[in-house]
Amino acid sequence: MRHFFVAGLLVTLVAMPAVVVAQSNSSLPVSGTMTSIGTLNGTTTIGGVTGTVTSSGGSWTMTVGGMTFASGTYSCSGGSCSYTGTVVGSTRTFNFTTNSTTGAITAATGFSTHGAWVSTVAHWAGTHQGGLAAAGMTPGQVVSSAAKDPAAAHGNSGSGHGADVDRGHGGDKH
Repeated sequence: MRHFFVAGLLVTLVAMPAVVVAQSNSSLPVSGTMTSIGTLNGTTTIGGVTGTVTSSGGSWTMTVGGMTFASGTYSCSGGSCSYTGTVVGSTRTFNFTTNSTTGAITAATGFSTHGAWVSTVAHWAGTHQGGLAAAGMTPGQVVSSAAKDPAAAHGNSGSGHGADVDRGHGGDKH
């Protein structure tokens, strides 16, 4: 039964070509609780996926539903921190920076299209279905959050995206 659900979820994602817009280097909005030195600790959202980030000793981890969703390294200097990481099960690296002086967090970059990000999140959610259920979540909820147009979330819907449409075959490998 689980295999049918995951297969159905992936078929649904591939069937959504008009929703996902291709970008040369898709940017994913990042928001979270920043400390005075620029590190993220606490509730954080990356590309629509909300979890808890813990930054300590140059390493960071983001958990969703109590399970590791993404992790990586960071370094700080003068109130700015540079984060690099990957989603569990993926080899695609993404990056973003924080600045405690301005309170700004840059968008994460590293995925060639928004569809590639959604595919990566779907892969993670499908392989963590049992843990998500134990946390009262479904893979569909996590994927749906990631699939929302990041520009629309920031009031920029339709601006500067061009007319190319990602047909669900973004080319980024998990």
